[in-house]
Amino acid sequence: MGIGEDFCGFLVSRKVEERGKAFYNCFYVYYRKSAGKYMSAKAFCGLLHKYLFAAAQLLFAASAVAQEVNINFDGGPAPAKSFMQAALAVDTALPPVPAAASLKKWTVMVYVNGRNNLEYWGLTDVNEMETVGSSPDVNVVVELGRTTSYAVSDGDWAGSRRYLIWKDDDPYHIASPVLQEIPQPDMGDWKHLVEFGGWAKQNFPAQHYMLIVWNHGSGWNKLLKADTLKGISYDYDTKNHISTPQLAQALAAIGKVDVYASDACLMQMAEVDYEIRKAADYIVGSEESEPGEGFTYDALLNPLVNRPGMTAEDLGRLAVNSYADHYQPLNKGTTMSLVRTSALPALLSNASAFADAVMNSNALEAAKKARTEARKFYFPYDKDLYDFVRLAMSYVQTPEVSGAGKKLLAFLERDLVIYHRYTGEKYVNTHGLSVYLPDDKYNPNYDELAWSKAGSWNEFVNWLLTPPPPAPAFAK
Repeated sequence: MGIGEDFCGFLVSRKVEERGKAFYNCFYVYYRKSAGKYMSAKAFCGLLHKYLFAAAQLLFAASAVAQEVNINFDGGPAPAKSFMQAALAVDTALPPVPAAASLKKWTVMVYVNGRNNLEYWGLTDVNEMETVGSSPDVNVVVELGRTTSYAVSDGDWAGSRRYLIWKDDDPYHIASPVLQEIPQPDMGDWKHLVEFGGWAKQNFPAQHYMLIVWNHGSGWNKLLKADTLKGISYDYDTKNHISTPQLAQALAAIGKVDVYASDACLMQMAEVDYEIRKAADYIVGSEESEPGEGFTYDALLNPLVNRPGMTAEDLGRLAVNSYADHYQPLNKGTTMSLVRTSALPALLSNASAFADAVMNSNALEAAKKARTEARKFYFPYDKDLYDFVRLAMSYVQTPEVSGAGKKLLAFLERDLVIYHRYTGEKYVNTHGLSVYLPDDKYNPNYDELAWSKAGSWNEFVNWLLTPPPPAPAFAK
């Protein structure tokens, strides 16, 4: 029982083991409805077990439902028994999911796979989220994975924990309640991402959703030599990761979100975005590698909590700006952009038309020159699409290439990449979307992507790798 001038806090917390997972059931009284009059008692339960607590239908913040029990505190703080009696008076039948009008505005779901050498930054970012916390209009929910090989702070626990993020100012300790604990997760398994997304949506429904996948990223292509199709969320303990097609499967199973963001390196590629085009209205990501700090979560969440009525596009632009604003004064070279997914089918058709025009020109060496000079990123086979098209138009000067190129460039600027920023002069020729353009060897896994199956860019990539004809032989 916590007593204060404007606060009377009551907490019941019990840890329950079930099928190898730990669940926490909690009740909280946490704020006075009006000074000197009433305390508004709200309570939260993780995954509820009504046979454990008769009052398990009182849910706090972003869970499926929220109810209020008003207790008169005119005579001073009420004992715990009074609150429990009030709680027990609530109908014990689980209420239906609330109508859209009563839902919170946003639920931000962050899948923080720190089961690798980024573990320290995972802890840092969750503590960064706690400087803002959830609010009456915004849920911030996290799954944080840890391993035993890297960071040892904050208890040095391993496995993964799911949290509703509460405001807390301690930068070294996660104070938010643990709602679920998973001792041996595989956060590189796309099905585990589905479990998290489903859990978050079921327990924290909202009018709008943002999903952030936090970890190493490598675009569609490979990060480690033993890998085949690459992607995101590398779990060093299980040696598993989520490939680009699997990411699309996971997002489809979770259900559409308003904004999907990769807080990971190299993920804002045409191939990745096209694969997940049906999963979100907007995609936020970086063409280039990210610094270890990744997103700046206080700068991302604080404006959202203060203006929860912002649109999905507003939130996407905020994600880009909060990232660039953080790294600009640090003189770190970065890229971040916002893509409108409804334009991705037209990107495929426009890019294929341009590729066909260049191939029909037979100007192979000129096209290779453009490929070589285009702005590249950490993996040299990832090139900025806009920059490549611009250069190709200048070197392959035919009416067909010019027409298709102008159309593609205008489409990229106007319809697809609706906002992008870079920091560092090195990235002045970046425009928010990269594409696969290797200089030497073709990865046959590229043919497995939806982008390749539906268009002709894979054929174009192969054409650009055509070796030059042998020098003519001269008779003696």
